[in-house]
Order: sequence, then structure tokens, then C-alpha cells
Amino acid sequence: MIGPRPILKDGPEGGDVRRRARGAAAARGSVMEFIAKVDRFLSRHLTPVVKTIFVINCAVFILIQTALFFGAPGRRLVEFVLGLLAESPRRALGRAMIWQFLTYMFVHVGGFHILLNMLILWFFGPPLENRWGGRRFWSFYLITGAGAGLLHAAIALLSGRELGPIVGASGALFGVLLASAAYYPNQPVLFFGIFPIQIKWLVALLVLFEIFALRDSLRDGVSHVAHLSGALVAFLWLARHHHTADITRWRWTR
Repeated sequence: MIGPRPILKDGPEGGDVRRRARGAAAARGSVMEFIAKVDRFLSRHLTPVVKTIFVINCAVFILIQTALFFGAPGRRLVEFVLGLLAESPRRALGRAMIWQFLTYMFVHVGGFHILLNMLILWFFGPPLENRWGGRRFWSFYLITGAGAGLLHAAIALLSGRELGPIVGASGALFGVLLASAAYYPNQPVLFFGIFPIQIKWLVALLVLFEIFALRDSLRDGVSHVAHLSGALVAFLWLARHHHTADITRWRWTR
């Protein structure tokens, strides 16, 4: 049975309850208004799928950072979540936790890591989604990111090297950069926000850097294998869907 609703008295106690209720309602209203403003801002600058990817990454990052504020219990919770979502070669393939090949690309722990990745997504993602449409962009992004994670795990297990768990959208975003260079090769961008450079040369420099940095993967905490794997998967996808199936004849789009 549902009992009678509590009656708020007119005395000091009832007044305090009403004030707290009004304060909570005002706080909820302010939060909802802020969320609405953020949504309108993102909708003006980002295409729908890019906005969705951006929001998921930022929301997961905020939840992780919030949990870390609660000391040891929060850290244990974050470790548990990362054990489920981060791509670990031994877990993803050895224990059949194959969902990690998708979930890892939506998880970031470091502030600079997510800032750099979301800037790349912000600037290079919308032109590709406008060109392909949302469904194809989703397919490209997920296939490139999952392919990067799968190759990272396979190389780790086959080579016997102890490659640790990885998180972040860098593999998928290397694919986004390569596709941008393929379709808009001569588009100038600002390298480090200062030096103008065409996208095709920027991507070429990044790929060369990743190749030379491979030997430092175990020391610098960056998965250069996943970055290069994302670029390779993107190249194969572009060669199959937008150029001749013979990838040896693939060229920059003019």
C-alpha cells in the first residue's frame, strides 16, 4: 500500500525542507540548462556521429577522473573497469574478452591523451562524415579502431613480447588522419598550431615517427604498434572501398 504523503509543517523544520527542495530543483535545472547549452554548441560544430564519439569519450574520462577523487575505493573501481574495457592481449584473445577491441578506443586516462585525440577528431572527423555519411563513418571508425587493437594483440602474442593493455582512440584516429590525407591531400593544417603543412606530409611525418619510435614502445608507455596498425587497417579499407582493390595501385586522391 502507498501511505499518505508527508505533510510539510509551517514551522522552521518545514521551511528548511522546502528550501532544500527548491535548492535541489534549482540545481537540477542549472545542470540541465548547462547540458543543453553544451549540446547546442557541439551540434553547431560537429556532425552527429563525430559528436556521439566525442561525448562518449569525454563522459568516460570524466567518470574515471571522478572515481579517482574517492581515494583507494575509487582507484580499485577504476582498475576493475579498465580490466574490463582496456584492450589487453592476454585477456582479449586468451580469455575471449573480445569486446575490448571496441571498448578500449572510448577510454582515456591521461588529460593530454584525450585532449590531443579529441582535437584530431574535432578537426578531421566532420569532413569525412559529411563526405561518407554517418553510417559509413561509424563503420570506418569502428573497423579501424578494432583492427588496430586486434593487430596489437596478435603481434604481442605471436612475438612473445609483453605489450601491456592499451586505451585510447589513437588507432582509429590514425585512420581518420590517413583518410583525410587521401581525400584532401593538399589541405593545409597548422602543425603544433604554428607551422602550416599539407595534410599528406603531416601524415607521412607521423607514420615515419611511429616507425622509428617502435623500439621505445615498452619504455615510453605509448602503443606505436596500435598507431601503425590503425593506419594500415585504414589504408586497406580505403583501398577496398574507394579505390581499386589492388592496393599496389592506390594513389593520393587529387
